[in-house]
Amino acid sequence: MLQTILKIVAACIVVSVITHFGIIYFTEFEMSIHGHIAMGIGILFTYGVGAGLMALLFFSNKHGHDDEVYTSSQAKENSDD
Repeated sequence: MLQTILKIVAACIVVSVITHFGIIYFTEFEMSIHGHIAMGIGILFTYGVGAGLMALLFFSNKHGHDDEVYTSSQAKENSDD
């Protein structure tokens, strides 16, 4: 399972790097080395935040935390009637 996730993350990084340098090459956009470093850090940070939020979503769903919130809010609505 962990190896599959690492393969997917590695593939996403490779695709984003190829896309980044492809856009720069075909649009003749010039950027300093500092810009490339900042963009790389930004891409990695964005992937990290996205992966972390998806992991929290799956963790919450797997352990039933969403069901607890749904049933408690449903019970609260029924008690108001």
